[in-house]
Amino acid sequence: MRLIRSKNETVAALFHAPRTAGTAMAKAVEPYVLRSVLDHNGHAVYAEAAHAIPIGTPIYCGVRCPWDRAVSLAAWYFTRMLQCPFDDLEGFLLWVRTMEDRPRMLAEQVEFHAGLCNLLRFEHLDEDWEVARQKWKVGFPLERHNWSERAATESYYDGRPDLVALVEELWPRDCSTLGYSWNAS
Repeated sequence: MRLIRSKNETVAALFHAPRTAGTAMAKAVEPYVLRSVLDHNGHAVYAEAAHAIPIGTPIYCGVRCPWDRAVSLAAWYFTRMLQCPFDDLEGFLLWVRTMEDRPRMLAEQVEFHAGLCNLLRFEHLDEDWEVARQKWKVGFPLERHNWSERAATESYYDGRPDLVALVEELWPRDCSTLGYSWNAS
């Protein structure tokens, strides 16, 4: 979570779930960050950072369609793990399913903002970001960071309703609370 300031006033608290363009957002507001409350991977959930947010400060959070985010997470893990326990999206989802205590990287996006925020949706982030920047009166346009080369999200789920259902099972609150459904993806 980053507290963003403009003219000595806190104008926003910015959260991001992993794989939702958080690095791009963080870099775009870096000169305006008053205070950061982050874990060692650069993320903080609302429950850990709420104490640092001044009362009345608008909260913003980057989010992403759970099915697209699952593909992005799989690609991220696949390229960074020395001994990767999976080699495709299905293997990744089954691997996540076995975890009793998921690392923050795989947490539901709603844990990062507790449903108390203005959403910056990955699917139309440029537009959402510009609206937020106008309200804050600070920040720079977004530049891509940590971009992964891969096929279109739909291609990973073609003919695989079991994988579509598995994403809903693994991240159910992201689907229901954030208003995502596979048909709307």
